[in-house]
Amino acid sequence: MKEVKKENKHISKPHTNIESNTTSVSKADLQHRNLDNKQKESKQKGSKQEPPLVTRLKFEGINYIDKREQSGIVWVLYSDEVKNKVESICKEMGTLLAFEKRGAPSTDNKPAWRIMMK
Repeated sequence: MKEVKKENKHISKPHTNIESNTTSVSKADLQHRNLDNKQKESKQKGSKQEPPLVTRLKFEGINYIDKREQSGIVWVLYSDEVKNKVESICKEMGTLLAFEKRGAPSTDNKPAWRIMMK
């Protein structure tokens, strides 16, 4: 009887790392989804990007009354301290403003600048 020698051959296939490609695509996909979700959340909350004028007023420490949702107006109460700043900011940004000597209900009838934002 012939002795049959069986070789234990393990055929190795070239190893391709499919998982690493999938993982990196998945991470990018997740980041994209997270960004989309954040944008949707901010839209749902009704938050809008702040206009540069409002950002500048905050930066300069100038108090204002925000009526943009109701009438598209930002009111800045008159004071000698902020007079020049408000006027120069609006001039720089090309924003029209009008001085209301008698004020308005939003300002409790105190003198203020009416700045149209729409």
